[in-house]
Amino acid sequence: MSHRMALSFAARARGEDLGRLIDGVTETVTRIEAAA
Repeated sequence: MSHRMALSFAARARGEDLGRLIDGVTETVTRIEAAA
């Protein structure tokens, strides 16, 4: 829970949406795994 709160705070501080941030990370990880 504290990790999610930290991510949420960091995203808001940078003016980003947490959902979009998570989507971006998920896409990157998926691409890396597909390439392996």
